[in-house]
Amino acid sequence: MVCDENFSLPQQPANVFVNGTVYCWDWTLGRSYWLNEQDYTCREFDRGSCWCPQLKADPDIAGIGVILAYLISAGLTLFATFVCLLLSRTDGTRGPDGTWVAKFPTINAVDAVVRRRVCRVVVSWLEDRNWDTDVIAACAFDLVQALSDTQLVTGIAVLVAGMIGLTRKDSEKPMTVYHFTIVTDLAWFSSNAHLLSLLVLRSRGISAKERRRRSWAVRLPIALRAGLMVTLACLLLYASWITGFECWYYELDCPAKCTTKYPKCGEPRMWMIVNFVLILYSYPLHMFELSLTARRLWLGHRNRFLGNPGAEHASASWGVVSLVRGVIFWLWNILASELFSVLELIAWFVLGCYWVFQDRSLGHNVMTAEESSAEDKLGFGQLVPIVLLLLPLLGVAESYADHTEEKKMENDCNCDGCEWHAGS
Repeated sequence: MVCDENFSLPQQPANVFVNGTVYCWDWTLGRSYWLNEQDYTCREFDRGSCWCPQLKADPDIAGIGVILAYLISAGLTLFATFVCLLLSRTDGTRGPDGTWVAKFPTINAVDAVVRRRVCRVVVSWLEDRNWDTDVIAACAFDLVQALSDTQLVTGIAVLVAGMIGLTRKDSEKPMTVYHFTIVTDLAWFSSNAHLLSLLVLRSRGISAKERRRRSWAVRLPIALRAGLMVTLACLLLYASWITGFECWYYELDCPAKCTTKYPKCGEPRMWMIVNFVLILYSYPLHMFELSLTARRLWLGHRNRFLGNPGAEHASASWGVVSLVRGVIFWLWNILASELFSVLELIAWFVLGCYWVFQDRSLGHNVMTAEESSAEDKLGFGQLVPIVLLLLPLLGVAESYADHTEEKKMENDCNCDGCEWHAGS
């Protein structure tokens, strides 16, 4: 198979699609013929004897409403995560006189600088203007908690739907390369937003009483979340492998299932490898950090691997060792910092926005104007997910009311015996 956007068949007419048929060429007999679109199979694709059926719109996958719903949902998750990290990661408390008292400082050198020079400055600026940063951070945390698992489940759902469309029979209109590309774009939105939200959720404190009395109740959600993350990672790996087909960007109107047995080459393979590296690096790391026991084990032994640069002896041989361990120490501090994770995932979110609209534009270029406009209309199936975005906003309003009332009760109650004291 030759990847050529200017590919044509012998004696090809100006219009290769006529009344539900596609133009074909019989290479054995040396003559042309017309094939009904519903009769097209992967056999014609393998032979290169026919044009793929004309690309039809599928608003339930690539409709503008569906894409906007995914973008807004992922954007809300990223925004809430950013606000929560900015206002809650101060490594201390601020006294009445405005000075900061260190409390449980982070051991990551990069994050320590960001929290002192950025987070504390922002919190001080807001509090000096009578903003209650504790309430805002608590509302942001509740929003992240509401959206995080939604992103995880939504990513799995859209990929499962894509896999089902991929395995349909030829007569049932299997999913095209274009629509499978959109499916993977949407799944990446959900995946990146969920991974970023874990920066907030993994820091949620669990009291010793909860760990002692509700060990399974505490661990079960973590185990379920880890299982879903493994499922999403496997689906993303498989989807990335499918999109590595060497002619992927030239066959947008062809059935995606027909491409799976062909070599992975060129630019599609390059992005497939990039996706593999991101998945195999990010998911095990975030799953490891979900476990409080695993984090404690790492913190107790991290110096054996990273060391303390400059602590070795002053000999020449120890100087080389110190230099190497110093490089490893700072490289790890950068890669393991929350700052790096936030910047990385925000960058992928921005690139994802660009790519999903670019892929959509490429697909619409090979559609008729009528089919293209069908994916731009906000029908019932597209309005529903957009309207459902109001649910987390209603949750934020309720969360704000609850946290504000709780804060008011804490400030008004000055006795130990208040029956309505918060947390009693």
